[in-house]
Amino acid sequence: MDWEPPACWYEPYWKAKDFNVARNDEGMWWVAVKNPEMKDDPAAKACTRDPFRVDNGKNPGVPQAIDTETLAGLAHQRTVVPPTKPGRR
Repeated sequence: MDWEPPACWYEPYWKAKDFNVARNDEGMWWVAVKNPEMKDDPAAKACTRDPFRVDNGKNPGVPQAIDTETLAGLAHQRTVVPPTKPGRR
């Protein structure tokens, strides 16, 4: 897989109560997240924007916004396949 995980990204934040609950049904709050596997990477400091709200159905409009490709890559990065025992299927 030729994919490099990002050191940080923006994702929806599910605890809107921490922000403006009056607008909860109109969109979601997005926050910066550091990749726990890369927290010491200097690039992890690139996501410095304060939490921001995005209307439902709209693109966040920031380069590091999480998308399906990034989600799949992060899942792949964190997947641990246990070893199999010989003779078992």
